[in-house]
Amino acid sequence: MNNARALLPGLYWGLAGMLVAGLAVWLTLVIPLQREQRNLQTYFPAFGLVIALDQQIARLVSEVDTVARHPALLAAAKAADARQARQVLDDFSYLEGLVSSRLLTPGQARRESLHDRSLSPPLLDMIGRAERGVPPNLEAHPTNGQLHIHSVTPIRGSATGPVQAVLLMTFELQRVSAALKIDMPEIGKASLVQGVFDDPQAVLASAGESDSPAITPIGTFNDAWSLHFQPGSIFQR
Repeated sequence: MNNARALLPGLYWGLAGMLVAGLAVWLTLVIPLQREQRNLQTYFPAFGLVIALDQQIARLVSEVDTVARHPALLAAAKAADARQARQVLDDFSYLEGLVSSRLLTPGQARRESLHDRSLSPPLLDMIGRAERGVPPNLEAHPTNGQLHIHSVTPIRGSATGPVQAVLLMTFELQRVSAALKIDMPEIGKASLVQGVFDDPQAVLASAGESDSPAITPIGTFNDAWSLHFQPGSIFQR
């Protein structure tokens, strides 16, 4: 009996040590894992939206690339044949959300901007970059008071050859923004945000509702665009 009592203090200390060790594991491993799991659940809708956006962006870029690589369009660019270029571009008028398409010779846009208001300064900047052989990302800018997506592609005779012309294609913003679908507003608010160089960021489209100050930006397939997600009330509760 006395021996058993003598062992009790050691047993108590052993149990206390096990409890302390268990608490340490809980604090250092279990709670952070639970917190990380909650964070992943909170922002899971945003990752799904980014995947949908990337699919739409990649499809649009692929279609533009198909037009830009058309042999007849290259021949028209080399010959500076505006009529032939128009015929080729008309064959692609079925593309979803296509507003307009033009083949411009180097310097043409700058000259025509004096009487063509659709050639805004941001669009002229995109065309200028393409003329220098630096293809710009997709960008959204107003034309005639409406926000449109613009794609500007340099047309070359070879991979290293000079720029023969610039393909300008304009699409409805809905072509990409339609991917911003939030079935329940309480899930949160998602915004497609554009950032070009040092210009202020611009919200192109948004869906859902949230008053949360926490904003998580996630990059998209297009370097100029990102998805900004704010958790909704369903996660805040």
